[in-house]
Parts: sequence; C-alpha cells; structure tokens
Amino acid sequence: MSDSEFDQKAWLARIGYSGPVTPTLETLNRLIFAHSHSIAYETLDIMLGHPPKLDVTTLQQKMIVSKRGGYCFEQNMLFRAGLRSLGYRITSLQGRVIRGLAIDAPRPAIHMLLQVDLPEGRDGGRRDRHPRLSYSGSRYLAASRTWAIAARA
Repeated sequence: MSDSEFDQKAWLARIGYSGPVTPTLETLNRLIFAHSHSIAYETLDIMLGHPPKLDVTTLQQKMIVSKRGGYCFEQNMLFRAGLRSLGYRITSLQGRVIRGLAIDAPRPAIHMLLQVDLPEGRDGGRRDRHPRLSYSGSRYLAASRTWAIAARA
C-alpha cells in the first residue's frame, strides 16, 4: 500500500483527531499532539527479535487496526503517511544520538526525523508525551521519542 492508499479516516479516528485538516502549522501541532498521545512508543517486536516491517500496509495493520504502538521508524513512517495524505510536504531524514559525546563522535544514524515544509517555513516535531515548544534559531515541536528538526526558511 502506498501513501496514496493510506486510510486517512482510520488514522484520524485512531488518534482521536476531529479538527481542521488544512496543512498549516496549527494543524500540524494538533496532529503531533493527537498522534503522540494515542499511539504509544513500543519496541516489543524488536525485543522479541521480530524484524520490523515499514511498509504502510503493515504499519496501519499494527498501529491502527490492532491498536498497538511502534518504535521510532514505525511511528514516523505512519505519521509521515498521515501528513502526506493531508497535503503536507515531507522530507524524511535520519539522525544520530550523541548525548554525552562530542558532536562529531562517530555514531550510526538510527533515528528517523521528519521535516515538514510549510508556507511559514520549515517545521518538524519531537514526539513526546508532554509536547513543548522551544525556540532557539531552530524550532523544535513536540510529538514519541523522535525528532524532526526545522529551521525557518
């Protein structure tokens, strides 16, 4: 199933979102909040040695139909499909965790990030249980242990 076959209605119902769907920054903030508070961060399959499947059909079955959660890539792939179905322009990125290390420390890129292009500039989200906004040259939005980093264009 491609993003164009994404079941937008089922996703919005799963995250309990019934607000506006116009691709704006305000809608993005609401979707980040709704998604992150409805679909848990979960690593059960990985811990059980089951390789994750990242196609949209499998992700919808797992996180929408079966009402389970997902880890970083699963969460972001589903969220990306949802945002694209609403008309958002998304660039997928990868990131490294360097907590406690030098900024140039060699680390694998094991996290997925989403960059969202908006008329107001670029924006993205850190998905967490307690969304927060912080501004410092770049803007970080909240949404479940994943980062999407954006700088104003």
